[in-house]
Amino acid sequence: MPAREGSVALMLIAALVFYILFLVVPLIYILSIALHADPFSLVVNPKYFSPYLSQEPLAVFERPDGRVIYIVRGFNYGVIPNSLIIASITTVLCLLIGTILALIMSRYVFPLKGLLSVLLYIPMLPAPFVNAFVAFKLFDPVGGLIPWLLVDLLGLPWGIGFQEMAGVILAQIMAFYPIAFINISASMLSQDPSAEEQAINLGGRGFTLFRTVTFPLSLPGFLASASTIFIFSLEDLGGPIAFKFRYTISYEIYSSFRQAVAGSLSPVTALLALILLAMALSVFIATRELAGRRRYVLAGKGGRVFQPSRRLGPLSLLAIYIVIIPLIFFTSLPQVGVFIFALAGSSWLRGPLPLELGFGHVLEAFSDPVAMRALYNSIIYSLSALAIMILVSICVAYPSQRMGGRLAIAVDSLAMSALTIPGLVIALGYLYYFMDLTGLLGLSYQDSIYSIALSIIIAYSVRKAPFVIRATYAGIQQIPESLEEAALNLGSRRAGVIARITMPLAKLSIVGGALVGWVYAFSEVSVSVTLGGLAAVGINHAAPMTFIMSDYIANKLQAVAVAASLGVILIITEITAIAVANYITRQRLAIISI
Repeated sequence: MPAREGSVALMLIAALVFYILFLVVPLIYILSIALHADPFSLVVNPKYFSPYLSQEPLAVFERPDGRVIYIVRGFNYGVIPNSLIIASITTVLCLLIGTILALIMSRYVFPLKGLLSVLLYIPMLPAPFVNAFVAFKLFDPVGGLIPWLLVDLLGLPWGIGFQEMAGVILAQIMAFYPIAFINISASMLSQDPSAEEQAINLGGRGFTLFRTVTFPLSLPGFLASASTIFIFSLEDLGGPIAFKFRYTISYEIYSSFRQAVAGSLSPVTALLALILLAMALSVFIATRELAGRRRYVLAGKGGRVFQPSRRLGPLSLLAIYIVIIPLIFFTSLPQVGVFIFALAGSSWLRGPLPLELGFGHVLEAFSDPVAMRALYNSIIYSLSALAIMILVSICVAYPSQRMGGRLAIAVDSLAMSALTIPGLVIALGYLYYFMDLTGLLGLSYQDSIYSIALSIIIAYSVRKAPFVIRATYAGIQQIPESLEEAALNLGSRRAGVIARITMPLAKLSIVGGALVGWVYAFSEVSVSVTLGGLAAVGINHAAPMTFIMSDYIANKLQAVAVAASLGVILIITEITAIAVANYITRQRLAIISI
């Protein structure tokens, strides 16, 4: 590389060192500690593998008035099979719902379509743990809204409720199916319309057209959705905590952080994290391999994209209005319930409907010093992480786009791999890693607020930087290299060209990506509820707001209004960030908390 490119080489090396220190090394820690665990102990322990059904999947609750509530509980085959079962069922059902909705919204024109397209984004607005608890409240056999509607309001002799594994699956489907809808509909809308037009001219209609043309060309979005939903499901904590189903890998790793506070941490936890990582990577690699086996037809020349023009018949319209619209409204209830809990507080816990509504509970939340400290921590952590993400994104995106080469591609791939690694795995690796680092300085990691804060900030940066990197890469890609070459020919150094020409011209893309990255960090769950809870929670604690939300839902349910109020802040922040990022980048963006 010429001497004048030394600054680019330095950027690339700095990014490589950053990811080696804060992504590769923590994963090596997990691997090295997992080697001390006995895998056979997992296989023979019925807690982790139970070949026999340890509970009835369906239970019956008889009310004093003689009416029956059927409780769908699901199975319990042990921690590891349970996680696979939940993730598999959630992924399949989300893909089914998402594909049907994507086909309807991308191929047909009908009244209220614009409204539905907006409502479909509502389930994606996360208020971690509170969303899942609202889902639990909806289907609670005793005092749940749905059983009350069926039995007391409609007068049916029976009702239905969900608990344990079945409840976790239900909550995940309600939260994750929009991911499938967005990805698959994007694939369908980006297809060359001539592909379907030719098939129709040859007699292709209905399901045959979908099976032979539309769906095969939508496989990239379908497979991307499958891997994303599967990984999200594996590491979900809100469902297991809200539905009191503790037999999942994610909850086992989460609960192990409480053992770390007491000074003990079993190597089995590292082995479980390794299994979780292997599951996530296996699905990701498999879906990428399937997607890469064939070429896909996208938009034709001139940017022609699919414009829906087909009109639905009376029966299809009826199906949309009596099935699809109620489904979308129903799956938006967890977000609506967050606002209701913020206004009603614990009064909604005493019956199927809230007994009171008012802003008193919201004001109570803002007077809670623990919650307000958590909000302050989340703002500071996410803004600090944002500064690191922007620097890292420039160091990764510029060499990758302008210089290429194996090292640049390797660093870019390493940075993007953080998206495929469950946050619980990164959190556990950071726990081992920072315990050793602070030990070398004579400090106790669990007792040092500043050490915990630093580890959370870096973890946020590593996990959320890919979104900023991709936006920065796209912005640099749109800038003609001739502008940089002209400045170099006039004697400018590469660092000056980047600072005075490239970055100012790419600033809109960087700002749009930075907004998305910041909101992802602000609403981050996995790292927050694990590392954030290591130190004692007092007035001057180190925990982010999502940890306080999980702690109040799991242990202080009478303070549900506080957790819900924090959830409202998250939802409003996410909506604002989406709107601003959409305006800046002129693209449709969505925020998903991981």
